[in-house]
Amino acid sequence: MFPPALLAVLSERAVADYDLKVRRAALHATAEGWRDHPTTLPWLHDRAVHDRHRDVRRMAVEAIATHWPDDPATALLLSDRVDNDDDPTVRDAAADALP
Repeated sequence: MFPPALLAVLSERAVADYDLKVRRAALHATAEGWRDHPTTLPWLHDRAVHDRHRDVRRMAVEAIATHWPDDPATALLLSDRVDNDDDPTVRDAAADALP
């Protein structure tokens, strides 16, 4: 089991670090290591919509589609990203994940 304080550190790095590689790694670790934590899915939704870089938004979309495919909010988020994300790679990832 990971120390609870690590989730806060990773979440903060995924949002605030200037290095894209750090943000991507922190997002991946959070999605994989805290799948069952009640704040992980809403946090990933926020990253999928609001991150400044397309790679992080795409990774968040893919993590949500992979780990929470049956959550009612997943299809809504994916549809929203298909229609509203500025980047075609994020739109394509969301479209590919829709049933």
